[in-house]
Amino acid sequence: MRISFFVVAAALVVAPNGLAVELFWNDNAGIHRIQPNDPTEPLLFDTFETRGIAVDAAGGRLLWSDILPLGGPLPGGMIRSGSTLGGAVADVVRELTSPAGVALDSTRGKIYWTDLGDTEYPSAIFWADLDGSNVRRLISDVWLSEITGIAVDSQHASLYFTFVNPLIDSLYNGGVARADLDGSNVEEIVGGLVKPLGIAVDSQGGNIYWAHARGLSGEIDGAIEVANLDGQNQWTLLGGLEMPFGVALDVAKQDIYWTDMASGKIQRTVMSGILPFIEDVVTGLDSPTAIATMAAALSADFDTDGDVDSDDLKTWRSGFGRTEGATHDAGDADADGDVDGNDFLIWQREFEASSIHPANTAIPEPASIVLLFTFASLTLARCCRSHQVPRSTVT
Repeated sequence: MRISFFVVAAALVVAPNGLAVELFWNDNAGIHRIQPNDPTEPLLFDTFETRGIAVDAAGGRLLWSDILPLGGPLPGGMIRSGSTLGGAVADVVRELTSPAGVALDSTRGKIYWTDLGDTEYPSAIFWADLDGSNVRRLISDVWLSEITGIAVDSQHASLYFTFVNPLIDSLYNGGVARADLDGSNVEEIVGGLVKPLGIAVDSQGGNIYWAHARGLSGEIDGAIEVANLDGQNQWTLLGGLEMPFGVALDVAKQDIYWTDMASGKIQRTVMSGILPFIEDVVTGLDSPTAIATMAAALSADFDTDGDVDSDDLKTWRSGFGRTEGATHDAGDADADGDVDGNDFLIWQREFEASSIHPANTAIPEPASIVLLFTFASLTLARCCRSHQVPRSTVT
């Protein structure tokens, strides 16, 4: 297969401009994170075989599936947990067969995951409480095999998942199904797919998105596909991909991110499909699979209204030049006690990544002559004050 001989680049190429969320993803090195104002991609956790990641934003932690390598205790599948900042790892649920996709219903306090199964145990969907207790098998049937991706629509109390049906003698035996959160009322809503993998749901927008590895090995025919919540109006958002695997949404900015296992990239485009583009966010990865997003804290949101806009620029301008104890609400974005050009640069990056921009707001250039002149003037004034000779000593 193409993936088996995929050569990984030595360095990551990151395009953080316009990134409005924190990204978490898994590849053969483990689980990584990238933030809007930080072009590095710290390795948070070592993993073995992870196909699903979910973010518990309220609890500040990640939940992911993992499968121990051969030689480990069997069954070696588990759901694991750790802080979004890295650190210690806890095993939430153990003794699973082959866990894959992971989703979270924070409202009802449930973890959901899919299990690919094996010759003895069929593929299934499970749930548990957030602490891993009260594990229950929800969905398993002879017409469902390789249940891979899963997403929770808390607003409409629905589960969405991708699967392959082994009973249909056809290349197009994959599909998307929907069920109630307790596993009842399972129904196929999209059929005729080849190998659907990761899936995400936009409850407010009324759409589901999934990664479709629809071509044969070596063909560039993968796609990101869309349908309404009931499976109607299916269409291809973006084609010409290699092997898209995981998908995640930035609903605020209306962007969709995905991993491409064959090309070793994280990419994104606009969720609406209007004037679609492909932007490489991270490249040179080693078989990336799962991906998840979390709303990023906005350092330049000085008025804490949830958006970085012209009002925050006014705050920075009013506080510019304050030193030694300046606060966040005075324009100190990097919390160093000063309101200076670094805080402006943070405002500019977050403004460009913001979802709401007043049409008449112009973005000043940080290296403009005016800004440099202001810096120089303030620095000169401070220097003169610090070296001023007291009048009493003048003869």
